[in-house]
Amino acid sequence: MSWQNITIAVVITAVVGLYIYKHFAARLSEVELTEIKKTLASGARLVDVRTPQEFAAGHIDGAINIPVSDLPGKLKRLGQKNQSLVVYCRSGSRSGHAVSFLKGQGFKHVLDLKAMSNWRALQSVAMGTN
Repeated sequence: MSWQNITIAVVITAVVGLYIYKHFAARLSEVELTEIKKTLASGARLVDVRTPQEFAAGHIDGAINIPVSDLPGKLKRLGQKNQSLVVYCRSGSRSGHAVSFLKGQGFKHVLDLKAMSNWRALQSVAMGTN
């Protein structure tokens, strides 16, 4: 096997591995989904941290759009720091950064829906009465 073939094999393996990691890392457990669903039912604000172009192409009904890069200058749009927030993006990377930033700014209750694709799973979660 030539060095070129080995290099190509390594690159393909890395790309596939990264895809699989991101795909499964963005999934939420039923416990996490239930907590997010209860938080939204109690009046949490849903925040889409993708770009305005991504938001315009499709978003979850009721979400407000504040790109993660704009968060520092738009904190007032989120309300009081005790306001519950649920944040999402396309894959879960930007939402993770947003959650860390918001908690660092003193927001008390911030949950990460991660990928927008988790919305469908969220809709199928039944909330128990605990």
